[in-house]
Amino acid sequence: MFYSLAFEGVPIAEELTMAWGGWAMTDSGRETFRRNYLGPVPDHVTSRAMAHLLLE
Repeated sequence: MFYSLAFEGVPIAEELTMAWGGWAMTDSGRETFRRNYLGPVPDHVTSRAMAHLLLE
């Protein structure tokens, strides 16, 4: 969900995703979220980004 929100330009994508998942909005909470749960960019988000870049 994070990558989809971020690609759409939602400025609080990380905060929303962390709140939904129950992660604390602290430096250590963000680090845990990014390192252990965020994972690679899903293929559908990568495809949309590439299509967007090709249109520019």
